[in-house]
Amino acid sequence: MNEKLTSALRVLLADNVALKHKSQGYHWNVEGDDFPQFHDFFGHIYENFEGATDTFAEWLRMLKMYAPYRITDFFDISTVTEPILVGDVEPMLKDLYDSVELHIDNLIVAGDLANDAKEYGLANFFAERQTECQKMCWQMRVSMETEQY
Repeated sequence: MNEKLTSALRVLLADNVALKHKSQGYHWNVEGDDFPQFHDFFGHIYENFEGATDTFAEWLRMLKMYAPYRITDFFDISTVTEPILVGDVEPMLKDLYDSVELHIDNLIVAGDLANDAKEYGLANFFAERQTECQKMCWQMRVSMETEQY
């Protein structure tokens, strides 16, 4: 099996789990005038990542690899940073935006590896996740913009 592809898939799984927990933590801890809006927004994001977790793990199994499952494994593998941010939505949005952008970059690299390995179904899954994450980033970006057009 393609070592680079399975390694990238393991990182993507760990990052997906980390992004789920990060966005859920922001969901729990956001405060301010726009609390209901951002509480729901972060909730949709963590549910999206939660929904993808099983598919990442199942792809590892289809490629005859074991999926990591211990929290310590995810900590060791993940590239997602974990700053302590509570209350103010702006730093939460910026941090989550940056983390999801990095995840998108990793999805693109993994998609190329999957195509090279002729794992087209996996490449399609990565492309679908890329689109979902790009939509999240667009929504976060316009929530952070203050300029009026």
